[in-house]
Amino acid sequence: MPPKRQLSTTDLAASPLYVSKPIHDRASTFTAYFSPTAPQRQLQAHADLTTATHRILAWRKQSAAQKTLTGLPTYHTGFDDDGEAYAGRRLLKLLDDYKVAGAIVVARWYGGTMLGPVRFQHVENAAREAIRAYLADKDGELKVTAGEEGGELVKRAKVSSEQEAKEEVGSEKEALVKELRERDESIVVLRALLDEKLVRVREKEQAPSHDQDAERKQQADGGASKPPVKVIDYESMLLERLRFIDKARDNTIAFLLKKIDEMEAKLETMRDIKPSSLSVSNDSSPQKLDNSTSSSET
Repeated sequence: MPPKRQLSTTDLAASPLYVSKPIHDRASTFTAYFSPTAPQRQLQAHADLTTATHRILAWRKQSAAQKTLTGLPTYHTGFDDDGEAYAGRRLLKLLDDYKVAGAIVVARWYGGTMLGPVRFQHVENAAREAIRAYLADKDGELKVTAGEEGGELVKRAKVSSEQEAKEEVGSEKEALVKELRERDESIVVLRALLDEKLVRVREKEQAPSHDQDAERKQQADGGASKPPVKVIDYESMLLERLRFIDKARDNTIAFLLKKIDEMEAKLETMRDIKPSSLSVSNDSSPQKLDNSTSSSET
């Protein structure tokens, strides 16, 4: 279970804090902080989180006076994306799903690489761990209840936890498969663009004849047949394999973008170089005088 820690602020000195283990992905780090009693804005401003790129916040606080017509308590709710669009609403949904009152902050330290949709899975997974730590502490009787009934309760809790873990893996896998499909399409487009730039650079370097230029243009326009794009069965792969491929696709896209930039710079340099003009001396040009047409004015 993640450690329960105390906040240093006076208003939060008595507020328990449940912290998830950090989730690391491509130099980004996600950590969740949950407290059942801490004021939400003070939790968001916790000293440990001041260096975070995003501090995504959601809260669900029971109203002291208002109740529903059936006598059930009402809750004040809200969220703050803090620059990570749609993430705050996801945290609020988790609080509603678990029926817990309190505030939760998921801090993200951005590492320089865009993660795509999988970042939302990391936000939710970190938040779930912190909330479950609180619920496990609150429902400690599951651990101390004696006899068969207690054993059955513990068993049910374990089965429920395993089922939730499987659902989390399934959600992350689904997001990765979708992301990989999109990146494969991007790689096809980038490779075609790079090929086009390479052809233009070679044309500039080799100064081809008109016939060669037309032939290359025909190939660029589809004259040469291209092999069909291979469809990869990502759905049958394990999660760890998908994560590895996702990182490899990141590297491929970064490489292609770099090469495209290099070709663009090279083409720009070639545009700046103008062919030297040829000067013809009057002495070297043959001169022909037509006596029949030349006359002197009088």
